[in-house]
Amino acid sequence: MSSSNSYISSLEPNDRTRYFEKLMVSVEDAGDSSNPEVTGSAVTGDGVRPPDPYSLTGWKDDLSLWPDTDYGCIYTYLIEAPGPFNGEAMKAYKSLEAYNLFISGHVRECRYHPIGKNVKVCFLKAKVVPGQRVTETPHNPWVCLTKKEGYVMAAHCTCMAG
Repeated sequence: MSSSNSYISSLEPNDRTRYFEKLMVSVEDAGDSSNPEVTGSAVTGDGVRPPDPYSLTGWKDDLSLWPDTDYGCIYTYLIEAPGPFNGEAMKAYKSLEAYNLFISGHVRECRYHPIGKNVKVCFLKAKVVPGQRVTETPHNPWVCLTKKEGYVMAAHCTCMAG
């Protein structure tokens, strides 16, 4: 996405609220909330909202910078966070569309953003070519991970499922 504001303004009010809720990370997981590097845009009683990933510049194409994360971290996020996945779906993870898209080369341009040196979370983003309509504009998912443990804190996609 070229501009955070254009993406956010394209969302319906309920979807916009949900998007900002996804960005909320606990203060403990984000880092020192008095550090402007950590907050980016907002600190509330509910936690820290890092900057909108679609507004960030300076993304890095270096896999060595990525936090170590594993299937367990992803599973925990998908099962514990509200969403369409359940234990049965995760048992059959090879049949999930996302897995198949990755294996088929639909996931491209994976990038890393540290947000800031003293921030405990980072963003990863990619471009994902739709499975059935490969000539359409790629989707732009992002994920927020803890830098040290690789825990998934939040995720979003510009596809219909979000």
